[in-house]
Amino acid sequence: MSRHHFQSAFLALCVVGILSAWSSHRLDAGQPVQSPESQSSLPDFQGLFHEIDSSLAALTSPQDMGKVFVSLLASRLGLNDTTLILRSGERALPPTAGLSYRDVHTSVIRLVSGLNRWRLALGLRSTVEADHQSSWHESLATLLDQFRMQVSIDKSEPGKEATLGLIALTDAVVSGAALPQADHHLPLYDSYRQAVETRHPLFVNGRLAWLPLLEEKGAEALRTILLDGDLEPSFPEDVRTHLARQYFDDRLLPYLAVQLASKAAAAEQEASLAVVREWAWQKGLRGRLRETLGLKRLCGTWQWVVHDHRNHSDSKTIVTFGPTGPDGSETNKPAEVVVMGDGVYLRWEYGGSQQQEDSLLFVGEGQRLEGSFVNTAGSWGNITGKRLKSCKPEGTR
Repeated sequence: MSRHHFQSAFLALCVVGILSAWSSHRLDAGQPVQSPESQSSLPDFQGLFHEIDSSLAALTSPQDMGKVFVSLLASRLGLNDTTLILRSGERALPPTAGLSYRDVHTSVIRLVSGLNRWRLALGLRSTVEADHQSSWHESLATLLDQFRMQVSIDKSEPGKEATLGLIALTDAVVSGAALPQADHHLPLYDSYRQAVETRHPLFVNGRLAWLPLLEEKGAEALRTILLDGDLEPSFPEDVRTHLARQYFDDRLLPYLAVQLASKAAAAEQEASLAVVREWAWQKGLRGRLRETLGLKRLCGTWQWVVHDHRNHSDSKTIVTFGPTGPDGSETNKPAEVVVMGDGVYLRWEYGGSQQQEDSLLFVGEGQRLEGSFVNTAGSWGNITGKRLKSCKPEGTR
């Protein structure tokens, strides 16, 4: 065997998960194998924020995301199968796997992107909910820069419009907090406030009227309104900036803080759901690959010879296993099919409470099936299957 073929065989064995331990014995009827993935619990995603915060904060490209996943995230999240595929490249998955290297790589980018958005949204909410408003400007400015970088990397992010609105609103808050602050209450403030709210009412029908504009244009909108030279032309520019800061602290900040915390919480929820969805998809890779390849191996038309030991009778039937997926035929499909290596477990439902379970093995280079059955009617016996026709199902994620 050439080195190339040896490597390909070894890789397929690792990635696809054809476990020789499973194929060395038959599966007992009535005892389907439960995959290890089904017993997994969710990782402590938020705990990762503290462990790899600096690495997530330094992301500048999809390539960075892939590196962070392989070096820091995969082992912590129990996704070593994904790492193996990424390191192996385009040839990691056989053509019959039902998904591609690109599917896996895209899922990795989505997971890391979602994890970073989750971290940033949590940071925004925690900052504005803190009591020490004096530290807002620096903390929010740092998070804002990282959020902008994240959006520039992940141009296909779901809910991007909401994220952009959150970024613009944060930009407005950072800009307002950056205005110079007077060391005393300015006597012109009441006149300034009246002039601002005459031209730009703060509330309309009980709602913060400035919010849509701030979510669209951020700091630009805030400074255009508060530093408008036509409000009080007699005010010197330096006085106007101090008045703007006083107005921002007095009138705007309490409402903007509530809005920012609310929208950051919504972004947290969206990002956390995206992370869990991608994690679950990757966690099930081995099982899905095994199932897909197994079902494609089983796919076709078979002649079924059943010997019932209860009444010593034989019967013949034609059984068709169709390809799975939304576009595939599911003619004569059992209620449950588990294929692991050469072992096949089938569970049939015949209406009501009647069921039958078959435990079979591929023999004869996959052209025959041999095994036994048992059903709720009390019958039991042997099954021999002969492949009459193969099929070549197609399907990808």
